[in-house]
Amino acid sequence: MRYEAGTYSAENYFPSLARMEATEATLKREKRKYEAQQDARDAAVANLDEQWEKPSFTIELKQAAIAETLTAVVIKPAGKGVRFHPDQIKPIFRHSD
Repeated sequence: MRYEAGTYSAENYFPSLARMEATEATLKREKRKYEAQQDARDAAVANLDEQWEKPSFTIELKQAAIAETLTAVVIKPAGKGVRFHPDQIKPIFRHSD
């Protein structure tokens, strides 16, 4: 707007415009990459239930799915004389940022 009004010189405007366009292109690439990662994660999590029991879903694929979905698994102590119970397992899921 200042360039069009004649208060901002072409020597300053065009290099600024080139930098801003390069920054915009970088941000758009990063956004596409982030959205692709989110879409892949959502698709993997959405289909995990139905895929898990299929014979074609190998142990390697299961390990990869777990690695993408969880950051940790916490096993709470049972205490002396108390038997282990599955409720003592707490999965820590990866959150989208």
